[in-house]
Amino acid sequence: MIKLLAHFFSGIFITFFFAGCAGLFVVSVSSENQMVQAYQKRAVVFEKNEEWQMALYCWKMADNLSTDGKKTAKKVSELTQVIKQKSEKHFNKGMSLYKNDDLKLARREFYLSIKSNPDNSKAVTYLKNILKGEKYKTSNIILKGSCIAADGKQGDGPKHNDKKLSSMHSVAVKKINIKQSKAKKPGIDVEKKLIKGREFLEAGEYDNAIDVLEEILKYFPLNKKAFDLANASYYQKGEMLYTKKKYLQSLDMFRKVEPEYKDVKQKISEQLKILKNIADQYYKKGIKHYVNENFKKAIIEWRKALEFYPDYEDAKRDISKTNQILEKLNRVK
Repeated sequence: MIKLLAHFFSGIFITFFFAGCAGLFVVSVSSENQMVQAYQKRAVVFEKNEEWQMALYCWKMADNLSTDGKKTAKKVSELTQVIKQKSEKHFNKGMSLYKNDDLKLARREFYLSIKSNPDNSKAVTYLKNILKGEKYKTSNIILKGSCIAADGKQGDGPKHNDKKLSSMHSVAVKKINIKQSKAKKPGIDVEKKLIKGREFLEAGEYDNAIDVLEEILKYFPLNKKAFDLANASYYQKGEMLYTKKKYLQSLDMFRKVEPEYKDVKQKISEQLKILKNIADQYYKKGIKHYVNENFKKAIIEWRKALEFYPDYEDAKRDISKTNQILEKLNRVK
């Protein structure tokens, strides 16, 4: 009888033990799935807000926690490529601006490039070593056996010296950077400047705010607080100029704003339409003068059209043709 009871209770214990383990296992798997889903949801939100690095982090966490990592691994790979492409796009735009000596806008593009992809060493190099003070060119450094261009690409030269030359180049960059930082970086209180910039912004003194914030960004181009406040200042000044119908100046301000900031893309599109309409009016006036053979007045009106809309191809073409007519008339005289 005792043996039978012992077997009965041991059977119940074993049943409950394994059932308990199974229950724990189910809870564990359920908890894991919930965490994966939570990270995926966060990743989607970050993607919508174009916070690419945070989105990538969340997808990687989801991938690490997921038992079936095919979907998450694919997403990590795709987003990594997207980030690299976006970073490269901003970098290339920055290089184009840099070559045209528009260093302020170039600096912003390099910053956006790094914001998208902190591992973009080219953007970091230009931001740190080129945009502080005077324009810096790697072509000023002569390296034997190779030519390292300003964009970091190597030209003709023996490949076996590449590592040595890269090392020499890095040392040269560091020396120049140290000299620049000693000579250029002033002892400014960034926090006080930030407070002042915010106060100017809130008071509607946008020019003063921009002056203060650009001073910070000149020496500390990666300061996010200064960058965000500058965005807001450019945007608000653009709005103010728009209400005063100063469309060209307004457009200039909106173009300085980070493209993803608020509805700035829409603002720029609206401004361009307004400016095109104004340019059309000047162009039509020019046509009237041209028909009446007032060629010089026609050219004046068409040039005004180009001031408001530089890509006005008809105005460019007609100015060129009318100048040719005037030259022929002058020869006859």
